Formats: sequence, C-alpha cells, structure tokens
Amino acid sequence: MVKNNWLAVGLLAGTVFFAFRLLNQDEGEFEVAIPKPTPNQIRAKEERAAKAKSLENFLMERNLKEIASWGDDLTVAQIRTRDFYLKGGLIVVPPEVRGVPESVLRDIHNNFHDMTVKGYYEVDSNNTDLTHHLSLISELKRMSKILDPGSFHPDIKSISSHLRFDPTDLNNSLFSSIPRISSNTYGSRAGGRWSAIKHLFDDPELGVIRLDEMKSGPGGHTEYVLPEELNQTVNGLPASYTVSVGPDGLPFANLLWVNDKNMYSMSIQRNTGTDPQAKEYFFSLAESLPNPGV
Repeated sequence: MVKNNWLAVGLLAGTVFFAFRLLNQDEGEFEVAIPKPTPNQIRAKEERAAKAKSLENFLMERNLKEIASWGDDLTVAQIRTRDFYLKGGLIVVPPEVRGVPESVLRDIHNNFHDMTVKGYYEVDSNNTDLTHHLSLISELKRMSKILDPGSFHPDIKSISSHLRFDPTDLNNSLFSSIPRISSNTYGSRAGGRWSAIKHLFDDPELGVIRLDEMKSGPGGHTEYVLPEELNQTVNGLPASYTVSVGPDGLPFANLLWVNDKNMYSMSIQRNTGTDPQAKEYFFSLAESLPNPGV
C-alpha cells in the first residue's frame, strides 16, 4: 500500500514537472511539427462531420414535432424552447419571457437609459480585462501543440474545416490589416467541429479587440433580449450595444448582432460612449465584415 502511494506521488510529480517545463520554455525551444492529415484522415473526419450533421438534423426534426404538439397555450419555458428551435439568434421577448428577476429587469432598463443619456452606464465591477488574454496566449499555444493541435489556428483560411458553420472571411474586411494575436475554437463539439471561434487582435488605436463568431439561427446560439436592448444597427441589422464602466474606471464596450445564421460579439476595453472617434472606428470594423461564407 505504501509502495503504491509513493508510486502515485512520483507519477504526479513527474506530470507536474513536465507541465511546468512546457509552460516555461521559450517559443523556439519547444516546437512540434504537426503533420498534414492523410487522405484517409481527411475522409474519416468528413464522415464524422456528416454523421454529426445527420444526428443534428434528426434531433431537430424530433424536437420540432414535439413543439408542434404543444398547441397555443404555452408556458414561458416552452415559448423559449420553441423560439430557440424555430428562430434562434437575437430574439425580442417581453419581460416575462426574458427569464431574469425583477431587479435585473430594472438594471437593464436603467443601463440602457444611461446609454441613451450619456453613452455608457456604471457597474459595481468590470471583471472582463481583455489584456489578461495576452499573458495566457503563448502558454496556451504551446500546450495546444500537444493537447489539442486543432484549437489554435495560425491561418484563418484553415478554420472553416474545424467549425460547424460557415465562418466570415476576415481577410475580406478591415480586420485584415490589424495584427492578429490568436484564433481558437470553442463551444460545443460534434463530428470534430466546433460551434464558435474567438479571434484576438492588437489594434494600434483600440488596443485588444475580441471578436467571437458563433453558430446561430434555429437551434444555434440564442440570446433573448428586450426591445430596448436592440439599440443600434450593423449594416441595417439589429444590434445590442453596451458600454459599462467600473468603479476603477475600466471600461468595456460590446457589440452583439446576427447576420444570417452567424452571431457576432465584438469587445474592446475603451469607453466609446465618450470617445466618438473610437465608436465610429469600432462600428466600421463590425460593418466591414462580409456576409458569412462569402
């Protein structure tokens, strides 16, 4: 029993030491060549993706049949479920379907009132600091070479084969001229493909920009919003634009919108409510994105 315990401790120590070494090596010191997939591997991945899509379609059809049997007298939960499978995306709902406490509804109303009056609203704390991403990226990239080589993508063109939706061609937008820090997939996975992608850029004017693109539309990423939350447009499409400022002065601007079946979320650490130039550039970046899959 004692021998087994010491063996376990030894194995754990070795694992911790290896991880420590891995996370503290220089970029040039640790390089893993990721071989190109063979035709058999490509075919197998395509087959997995096709099976996952077939299963997704089957489950969608089954859920739609169940929804059709509910009739017209629906509960709040059933309304949300129905809209999720039939619509998806940004869904405008009344307060009782929004699904949050009365106190949160009051905060939403007050926040968007402040957005109208002064361009931003104050919060008790802004926990999102985009600069924290920078200290993690190099370590995550090195770890991904062993743990999940498909998570980080040096070439934007290679991303589509890792996603369950057609991503936007960022090379055909203003983002093409901004230094890209990283791109990594996340969300739910089916058939070896993910439901979302996160890009980080280092813009000389706005600083770190985070751009998320998610599979939306029926059965995809869905946000239930009040009418007042859709306070802006991006290329004529309804959008939710917020700027919050914490007690330490740390601002956080976010723009959320849907184009076709793709949902976008773009964030920066600037008070665009008091900086018209930054706001104009922020929106011009969003509006430069072409239609998904084009």
